Amino acid sequence: MRRSICFVPLGGLCNRMRAMASGVYLAKKSDGSITIYWKKNRECFADFSELFCSIDSHDVKVKPYTWKKFYLAVSRKKNFHIPKMIRSFFFDNQISEKKEYLDEDQFETIGGSKIFITSGYPLTKCYPLTELFTPTPEIMKQINLIKERFTENVIGIHIRRGDNIQSIRKNKVEDYFRFMDEETGVNPGTMFYLATDSADVKQEMISRYGDRIVFHDALLERHSVQGMKDAVVDLWCLSSTKRIIGSYYSSYSDLAAELDGIELSIIE
Repeated sequence: MRRSICFVPLGGLCNRMRAMASGVYLAKKSDGSITIYWKKNRECFADFSELFCSIDSHDVKVKPYTWKKFYLAVSRKKNFHIPKMIRSFFFDNQISEKKEYLDEDQFETIGGSKIFITSGYPLTKCYPLTELFTPTPEIMKQINLIKERFTENVIGIHIRRGDNIQSIRKNKVEDYFRFMDEETGVNPGTMFYLATDSADVKQEMISRYGDRIVFHDALLERHSVQGMKDAVVDLWCLSSTKRIIGSYYSSYSDLAAELDGIELSIIE
């Protein structure tokens, strides 16, 4: 049965990228089509078109989530589950915030030809990334300028601070220092691409390692379009390194490694 999927990805940039990609995978496996409604909000304050090029496929459409699409909202007690009730008139089946993998065989058992899905988690183990997400020419130009400074042996360092309590507790800056000191001791030509949401950490790294540190002069916030563009720059630059030393419990570290299939290590 050819399926038509309406998909609303949730969460921050990386969570919604993986969720969206898994939705596209399910649509293709069922020889169907998918329309993604990308919501610009505090978790990801940019429209899809402000970050990525349009997707060249008649079966995959990405549209902005506007107030007119209020019925696509997550169904909650505070909205009296009205969105879900309204959607029942338009869709044969609804899948909301599912955290477990849903392979194509399971998907085929779900009845109906019109399916609504909302999730901030990948629904499948396999999903396309590079064929869906190509940074805009403006962002790609910045990425390429930074990569020109890369040597053959450049290691990505992602240090998450902000509101990620798990990362802060598990990953001390001193742990990264220890790794970087050991690495430069063995390979004196090693450079590091640093991506962090902490100005203090960035300054510590530059003070300690000087010209070994390559970084993007990013706006360290996610509540502006420029901040989100800078997040994409960092993500693609990390994915272009030899390997990544990432942050615990960070989808950003995970996705950076997934983009180009490189090794990810978490220091604990």
